[in-house]
Amino acid sequence: YISRGAFQITLKYPLGVGTKDIEDRCQLYSDSFYFNRKLTNNGIDVYIDNTPKVVSLGNSGDRLVYAFTVNYRACISMV
Repeated sequence: YISRGAFQITLKYPLGVGTKDIEDRCQLYSDSFYFNRKLTNNGIDVYIDNTPKVVSLGNSGDRLVYAFTVNYRACISMV
């Protein structure tokens, strides 16, 4: 059985302190969930299907908002 999906993290950081902290956090996630990475747990193999996307969503109130999105494929062996 194969299931496909997207995992998204929405980051909200205070305005007025620059973008370095939020961009560093997005880079940390990108480095962790790189293309073709395989994660396995309890017989389920999850593959990262492409390079993660990082998009600035602008401001929301007093926050700078970025979205980190990664597409994945989960392969479940039915025994």
